[in-house]
Amino acid sequence: MNSFNSYNKRLKKNQSPLLLSPGPVILATPIKKSLSQDMWHHRSFLFKKALRKISSDLKILFQTKQDVLILACTGTGAMEASLSNILSPKEEVLCVSAGKFGERWKEIALAFNLKPIVIEVPWGQAVSIKEIEKHLNNKNIKALLITACETSTATEQPIKEVAKLLKNYPDILLVVDAITGLGAMELKMDKWGIDVMIAGSQKTFWLPAGLAFICLSQKAWKKNLSSKLPKYYFDLNKERQAQQKGETAFSSSVSLIRALSVSLKLLKKKGLKNLIIRTETLKKACHIFCKFLGLELFSSKPANSLTALKVFSADSIKKNLERKHGIFIAGGQGQLKNKILRIGHLGPLTNKDFIRALKALGFELVKQKPDLFTKTKIKMALKKVEDILKPS
Repeated sequence: MNSFNSYNKRLKKNQSPLLLSPGPVILATPIKKSLSQDMWHHRSFLFKKALRKISSDLKILFQTKQDVLILACTGTGAMEASLSNILSPKEEVLCVSAGKFGERWKEIALAFNLKPIVIEVPWGQAVSIKEIEKHLNNKNIKALLITACETSTATEQPIKEVAKLLKNYPDILLVVDAITGLGAMELKMDKWGIDVMIAGSQKTFWLPAGLAFICLSQKAWKKNLSSKLPKYYFDLNKERQAQQKGETAFSSSVSLIRALSVSLKLLKKKGLKNLIIRTETLKKACHIFCKFLGLELFSSKPANSLTALKVFSADSIKKNLERKHGIFIAGGQGQLKNKILRIGHLGPLTNKDFIRALKALGFELVKQKPDLFTKTKIKMALKKVEDILKPS
């Protein structure tokens, strides 16, 4: 390991910016090359051929036989589309709100004149299955809305257990925001009985933001036929008909979709199981580093996709990491602003990238609190991280 004492000198050398947010993530070289190619027309033979292959490959990540639709928007657009395509005005929905993105389900429901019943979960905790079950005897509930990985708190929600519970309530649709969860945790759409699942391009897919993905079960498509909420751009039935012909209903985001074909090729080569193992390994390494230094994790049910840690002067440390070290990690949102740091485990991160980020964090901790953190202790913590990340 390089001497920690010489680290400050090396900072003055030009280092490429490093992105360790929970999304967007760093771009792999083949994806950068794809994004710089000449434009295709979205009604050309080349594009249609690429889209058909992509549509087939997306089913592997979603673990489904159903069509996975591509939308030119961020994940929030797909969240909106999920509700507007399966529900009707004034219908009741059960929202699990355990953070900033759980709150978003409620906000979208209200915007569409639905009646959200909200289960308020303390931030950093997973919802109790018993708490959900209390509400399910309400026969007016048409859908349960939940976030697989609550990015704002780095907390994993028990999707498998929720899906198992809902098998006893076949009239209720299970709608899962898997934007930060897909590819980092087990999410078996068909096997578990998830009715709607959503993802975004800037997470597991290693792309810039701008594409969202949505998949509906046969039960959800049946409900689509009776949905009376307004929809135009996000008319999923119209979109499905177009994409089955190798087109999109409206102008396509050609560069991103073409880069998606490259991304899916890389992800297929790695394999879904190995993607999940990789995020678990980075999670373990990050947790060992934090715990060795006495830094407390925020979540009681930590997700694989990212780590949230409680830290003093979080915003100041975050700013220094970006401006002095060229490393971007996320801070807290809402009630957690300036209280936590969030370190992403997604994307094509190398071990060297991850150690560089933790070393920079350690450097800032020593600078700000030399009475609590020493260079020797940081070096010891980094050695533990290297031991976890080294090839077996």
